[in-house]
Amino acid sequence: MTYRFKGTVKKLTSIANEAKTNPTLKTHLDNFSEYWLEGFSPLVGRDVPSKKPRPPDGHRHVHLHPGYFSSDEACKKIRWDKWSTTHYDSCEDAQDIPYKEHPTSDTLLFYLVDENRTAYVFHYLADGAHAFLESANYGELVNTSIKLIESSGECIMGWESHHELFELKWINDNND
Repeated sequence: MTYRFKGTVKKLTSIANEAKTNPTLKTHLDNFSEYWLEGFSPLVGRDVPSKKPRPPDGHRHVHLHPGYFSSDEACKKIRWDKWSTTHYDSCEDAQDIPYKEHPTSDTLLFYLVDENRTAYVFHYLADGAHAFLESANYGELVNTSIKLIESSGECIMGWESHHELFELKWINDNND
């Protein structure tokens, strides 16, 4: 059975504008929307809370299929190939894959989650994303994004609820 999850994906203005001129980013955003609503996309890999350098609640990032792999990334390519070509009957099948087997890359999409399971995409890096996680610019960007979201009256989801993002409590009641 295919489920659809509650919640939406919203793009902050900077990402929405960048996607207008960057077709790769637009594709990644479409794949992320599929993942967020269905629980799986073959081009969206590991999804984790970002903990460096200790950002406030609600911040996560997903690893995206980079489109190409260098010769020293053969293991990553094999993992992505398996992930991308395996048919999952439901999001539970994909979520049941051991976490360490979810594919990774250095191409990341950064987002925040509110208490209504709305994902606010606020940044994208095609390369060097893990190094960016260590920078002061990253912390400033997270804090600026949180202030923007909270100024609209939304509350950022606390860390204690992140393990429930794809649980039954979020299944859309209108599923077929």
